[in-house]
Amino acid sequence: MLELHGAPEGFLTELQALGFSIAHEGGVVRAAQGAVPPLIDLTGLEAPEPMRRILLAHAALRAEEVFLALLPHWPAPLFPHLETRQANYDVALRPDGKAVLWLSR
Repeated sequence: MLELHGAPEGFLTELQALGFSIAHEGGVVRAAQGAVPPLIDLTGLEAPEPMRRILLAHAALRAEEVFLALLPHWPAPLFPHLETRQANYDVALRPDGKAVLWLSR
C-alpha cells in the first residue's frame, strides 16, 4: 500500500496501468495492488480506545486481509502489543504529524 500527497495525475495513470487500485480521500491518494482497504480514522478517540480497536481488528483479520488506520500520532506504545501477537505492520508518519498504520496477519 502506498500513500501519496498531491500525486500528479500522470503518475496515478501509470500506477493504474501497472494494476494498482487508486483511492482518493481527503487530499490523500492511496494505491494498492488489489482492492484498496478503507482507511479507518481513529484520530478523534481518547486513549486507549484506538489501541483497543487496532488489537481487536488484528484478532479478526483473516489471511490476506489488511487493516488501515489513521492515528493522531506515532503509536510507539502499540508496537510491543503487535510484536507479542506476531502481527505484520508498518507505520508511515504523515506531514501533518498523524500516522497511518498498515496491519495484517
